[in-house]
Amino acid sequence: MAKPWEIDEALWKRIESLLPVHRPGTRGPVPLSDRKCLQGILFVLYTGINCLHRMLLSELHALGEIDWSAVCLDGSHVRAKKGAPERARHR
Repeated sequence: MAKPWEIDEALWKRIESLLPVHRPGTRGPVPLSDRKCLQGILFVLYTGINCLHRMLLSELHALGEIDWSAVCLDGSHVRAKKGAPERARHR
């Protein structure tokens, strides 16, 4: 069974025709496969990539490579369990 982020041949043929053509001989890094890039994007959207994020943070912490004093919390990732006070809702 295919994973939800994997693109089968029929769908890829439809998508590929919508993408710009890479010109050979241009400068810069060799472009990655458009299909693999799209599957990577779909993987992140589908999984939220939480397990990889936790694993990388753990490894970096173990190596002493994270300055935790410079970390800030993004409120968009924190669930508001009780909601805002009544007066704050009507501002």
